[in-house]
Amino acid sequence: MSETLGQRLRALRMERGHTQVAIAAAAGISVTFVNDMEHDRTNPSLDTLVRLAIAYDVQAVDVLRGVPPYDLDSSA
Repeated sequence: MSETLGQRLRALRMERGHTQVAIAAAAGISVTFVNDMEHDRTNPSLDTLVRLAIAYDVQAVDVLRGVPPYDLDSSA
């Protein structure tokens, strides 16, 4: 089963031993936003995704790796 984006962000953070506070500071976003992303309450913009990748010291594609594609036809 694939991880959600929030689960992947949390896993990356935990693998690297960072706190939400440290990631928020490194990415220039709020701790609340980091928490909301990790709990799948919101999604990052492309710019924020790139800044998160830099904060996690990975490529942006690595943040998305294992995350299922977004279903554009969610009305079905």
